Amino acid sequence: MITVIKRILLQDLRLKSNYIYFLIMPVSLMVILGLVLQSVFATQLDATVNPVHVQYVVKDAQQAKLVKQLVTKTKVAHLDFTPRASTKVAQAYVRNHANTAAVTIEQAHIQVATAKNLNDYQNALLKGTLAELAQTLGLVKTAIHYQRPIVTVKSAELVTVNRAQVQRSATSFQYYALAMMGMFMLYFAEIGLDMFGKARRQQTLARELLTPISKGQLLNATVAGHLLYGLLVIAVLMGITAGLFQMPWLRALPFAFANFASLMALFLVLGLALETVAAQLGEGVMQIVIQLVAFLGGGYFPTSTTMMAFSPLGWVMGPLRSALWTSNPLNWSGVWLSLSVTAGLLGLINVVMRRREVF
Repeated sequence: MITVIKRILLQDLRLKSNYIYFLIMPVSLMVILGLVLQSVFATQLDATVNPVHVQYVVKDAQQAKLVKQLVTKTKVAHLDFTPRASTKVAQAYVRNHANTAAVTIEQAHIQVATAKNLNDYQNALLKGTLAELAQTLGLVKTAIHYQRPIVTVKSAELVTVNRAQVQRSATSFQYYALAMMGMFMLYFAEIGLDMFGKARRQQTLARELLTPISKGQLLNATVAGHLLYGLLVIAVLMGITAGLFQMPWLRALPFAFANFASLMALFLVLGLALETVAAQLGEGVMQIVIQLVAFLGGGYFPTSTTMMAFSPLGWVMGPLRSALWTSNPLNWSGVWLSLSVTAGLLGLINVVMRRREVF
């Protein structure tokens, strides 16, 4: 099996078209899309962000009236405020609902607890709004209660956020670096579709089966060789994008690599599965699947969380954006889901191939 794996890996490395298809094309698209869409990227991202539902509690009764007036008159996109009777009630609501934050205001201090799914944009928007609210509250209280000249209140002294600092937002180049890397992992399905095609055309497959190796061993070794090539492609692309676009891979390097690897493995095996059950229709069907998965997963433009849930690319894009540009915990669900489907498909292909008389 080791000999077969080495042979497949060397064949992939020697094929010049692979360098164009999996290295030059994705990097070129990253540059082109990043340049063309950098002026509208922030607007597009802002339009797709989910609103944050802020549940606030004010300890002081007089201060509560003032805060209510301020939040009623304050109109901030993607933020809405709802008063709660106690901090316990507000935090319970946050634990059971996504895109929420519990805010407790006590004198000159604001304590914040947020839902785990908030992204970098939502965190930055919430933090900035609360800082302005605290500053305005301090100014108004000074003017009303003490009849003294209004002084500037440092928001850093008033706002305590119970989260790590929000990372810098992604640029258009970084967004499309992530998207194009993910999208071109989908095209490993093309390798899967033609995994044994060349050997059949050159009539070398029959000779390989005469060697002391079973059908299952030949199948798994061939898949392993292509997987190793895919892992090398991912490593090279990560290095290129880190240099060209300052991709912050080091914030979650093993996590990012695992996400791309699982997506690549899924589509490599998916292509092989289509070739196994419907060789004549496989390529046409796969092109449709790739475009649909890329669109839903945010390969071309940012899409909603709901749409991304229906796309294997979305399973990767969402957790990776969160890992690289927020302080949220790593979400491994996409990796495990992709690997589970891959293992299931590969097991099914092994069963089908072993029962066939002709490989």
